[in-house]
Amino acid sequence: MISDQRIGWYISQVPVVIPEAEVNISLVSDNISEGETIKETAHRIIRDNLSERDAKAISRILEETSPNTVVILSCLFRLRRELRTLNAPEKIISAMKNLKTIKLSNKIQKEHNEQRKNEELHYPDHFSLESVKKRLDEYDVSNIPDK
Repeated sequence: MISDQRIGWYISQVPVVIPEAEVNISLVSDNISEGETIKETAHRIIRDNLSERDAKAISRILEETSPNTVVILSCLFRLRRELRTLNAPEKIISAMKNLKTIKLSNKIQKEHNEQRKNEELHYPDHFSLESVKKRLDEYDVSNIPDK
């Protein structure tokens, strides 16, 4: 379970409206316990034989309660991977995919990468390739260490 950093809600407390599917969110979210991991969520989806609509509802709950888009994408990716490991039906796995979230997350990550490139980080000389190589060359690896 991921708590919402901004307002302190857990998945079971978040009101979610899914217009494209009539899913009773309270039934889905009541079964989600506080602190449930991605792996536990995947196992519960399989164990309880949840429907595609229920899986989509869980996906939306994760989206609503995660602090940012990159975290959402990471959680959903790990959940889909775990479901594949458990041989879940492809329709359940694909229900966890949200193209809008993927595009937004990729855009944010690209902006962060460009920002880091523009910052031109400078590391101390101690970590330069030449300095590290020199220190490594000084190691005596011919002796076998004592036990």
